[in-house]
Amino acid sequence: MRLLSICLLWAGLWAGAATAQTCHISVQGILRGEETAAPLPYASIQIKELKQGVYTDSLGRFVFDNLCPGTYTFICDHVACQHLESVKTVSNDVKTINFTLKHHQHHLDQIEIEGYKNGPPSTQAVDQLQGQTLKELAGKQLGDMLSEIPGVTSLKTGPTISKPIIHGLHSNRVVILNNGIRQEGQQWGSEHAPEIDPFIANKLTVIKGANSLRYGPGAIGGVVLVEVDDLPDSVGVSGKVQVGGQSNGRIGAVSGQIEGRVPNTRPLSWRLQGTLKKGGNQHTPDYYLDNTGLTEQNFSANVKRETFSQGTDVFYSRFYSEIGILFPAHIGGLSDFLAALNAAQPAGSDTVGFTYGLKRPYQEITHHLAKVKQYWRIEDIGTLNAIYSLQRNRRREFDKHKPRGADANGEEKAELDFKITTHNMEVSLEHELNAQVEGIAGMSGLYQYNVLVGRPFIPNYVLIGGEAFLIERWKSKYLDLEAGIRYDYRWVNSTKEFAGIDVFSIREYKSYSANVGGIWKIGRGLRATFNAGRAWRPPHVNELFSDGLHHGAAAVEKGDSTLIPEQAIKLVAGFEYTGHGFNAQVTAYQQWFQNFIFKRPAGIERTVRGAFPTFQYAQTPAELRGVDATVRYDFPFGLGLITKGAYLRAWNTGSDEPLIFMPPNWISQGIAIRTKDKKSYLRIEWKHVFEQKLVPISENPNETDWLPPPPAYNLVNLTAGTQMQIGKNVLDIHLAVDNAMNEVYRNYLNTFRYYADEVGRNIRVNLTYNFN
Repeated sequence: MRLLSICLLWAGLWAGAATAQTCHISVQGILRGEETAAPLPYASIQIKELKQGVYTDSLGRFVFDNLCPGTYTFICDHVACQHLESVKTVSNDVKTINFTLKHHQHHLDQIEIEGYKNGPPSTQAVDQLQGQTLKELAGKQLGDMLSEIPGVTSLKTGPTISKPIIHGLHSNRVVILNNGIRQEGQQWGSEHAPEIDPFIANKLTVIKGANSLRYGPGAIGGVVLVEVDDLPDSVGVSGKVQVGGQSNGRIGAVSGQIEGRVPNTRPLSWRLQGTLKKGGNQHTPDYYLDNTGLTEQNFSANVKRETFSQGTDVFYSRFYSEIGILFPAHIGGLSDFLAALNAAQPAGSDTVGFTYGLKRPYQEITHHLAKVKQYWRIEDIGTLNAIYSLQRNRRREFDKHKPRGADANGEEKAELDFKITTHNMEVSLEHELNAQVEGIAGMSGLYQYNVLVGRPFIPNYVLIGGEAFLIERWKSKYLDLEAGIRYDYRWVNSTKEFAGIDVFSIREYKSYSANVGGIWKIGRGLRATFNAGRAWRPPHVNELFSDGLHHGAAAVEKGDSTLIPEQAIKLVAGFEYTGHGFNAQVTAYQQWFQNFIFKRPAGIERTVRGAFPTFQYAQTPAELRGVDATVRYDFPFGLGLITKGAYLRAWNTGSDEPLIFMPPNWISQGIAIRTKDKKSYLRIEWKHVFEQKLVPISENPNETDWLPPPPAYNLVNLTAGTQMQIGKNVLDIHLAVDNAMNEVYRNYLNTFRYYADEVGRNIRVNLTYNFN
């Protein structure tokens, strides 16, 4: 392993990834108008995946040369016709493809021309996972998928729960948008993973910056966009089936999607999608982890009807999961807890085997999301959007001990039963003043209430919010500038019972966010982005009033009712160079906080349910700064090299010491080999995670971590894949081996590192079959 690590480290210094090779299929066709069947001259046709385009000649003919077999999205535009995106399969047997466009309706006094454009590039640091990468990672948790991006790590609670950390910030400081809707759940807990099915996404986008202007005060750390593919705009039915399996935990997942466009109606497109997933006890290199299985049953539906002047988009999704909580994390007494901290492996783990069954403690989560979007294109003004969304989230947490009985519906009572309902309405106007200036203005309202049944932990509350924002952008050939401002108001009424009497606490928060940024297109493949933003975040109810045992986290949490809103300023600068087979992306950032809210260790508390580590919410000025980098080089003979890494320094400037529970630094080196036809590849990656040495040291034993950070470790990961043509359809096959050397290690950001090692070697197989 050491020799392999040294070789990979040396190779990674070249940087890069697999290179594309030339393919030899020529596709030709004719573009015609639907009403007259006449050829359409001088129209634009692009292949979305390849970012290549041609124009039709005077007879409507076009040719694409040097294509590989596969499925492509062809984008057709003509000045007199409606925009068309059509998915077609190219193979040695399919070399002729024709397209038909509908003409715009013409009137004596006006002409309507339909067109679409992508949004302008962000002035903030942006990374994306899509295409082949998503297929490779299929079946993983959302947080684990996003941790492939430098600057993004994963906060874990055992092997089945993870959530993203962006530049050291997570939970209520990171906004996750599910198909354009801000995800509203119990995201404040370290073991509260996003209630989102990653199979629904065709692209995952991470915006690394204080993006509060567009998404509200919760985006003080960053934004994750879970983006679905556009609904089809050509008549017919297509879809895909994804099947995945993992050796560790014997996890299996199947996800299917079918979509189409209804003929002979006003343009109506639709999509149905569903996922089933099940896994059992996972294991470290030396023993099984008791009660670490999971089950998921997810479903979504989308219908869209649109014309050039207006459209309606309706979306619904249901996410359901049952997640086992590591059994040894719920300790009996103080002596058992201290013994667990010093044990090489959990007590009784030698008698644990594999099972799909779940037992206490476990979680049961159900999340419903419904969205209705209506838009109108207004001549000489822009596009007016109105979006209403409703979310209902129920989280039930069961501890290790006997049930508390059944409720009126016959359901087993949970120790913690959260029910949160969120109504949100947003109206926005996208406008373009001229060829150089465009922007968006909007306002929204929020009504949310959360009810807790069971043992007291956080109070019930009602949240009412309102906000307004304005963002403007100026564009030129070499420089884009963007600036904006936002005002937010929050009113929170929380209720908690003391001695049989309801006690109300009403709090109001209001402040503004501001941002300025730009993109400098330097030339010769080099560009720079810069961004400066001022953001804020009010304390959440759990940070103010938590008081008791949080079963899923196996910890006691105590809030502080004197907390005040966080204020932050963040500077981000990014550089990107592409050319001659070389690509480099570097992002540097610095963020200053007033009143940074964090959890610090506060000793061990003995309860009737056992002994648990205790955390106290506190507040301090803080400073976070770091660098993310990805460097890659593509050789012309199919060999690629890539280097990635992330550095973070998080400091408590109030006490002049490091902030606790911050991500350690890491670096990875990879080698990839791709066949000449680009259909098959092999990649080897070595990743080194450094020991987190920046931790606070306190003379008070009740304010120190119960275990020091674990030592550094190395992981070797292998990935291989190929693409097969089956008639007119395509089958993608991906094989991966995570932790190939079966390394024994513990992750500093896993809240259960006090009790057990991380999982060992895991072999993953993912199959994706696209059909038309």
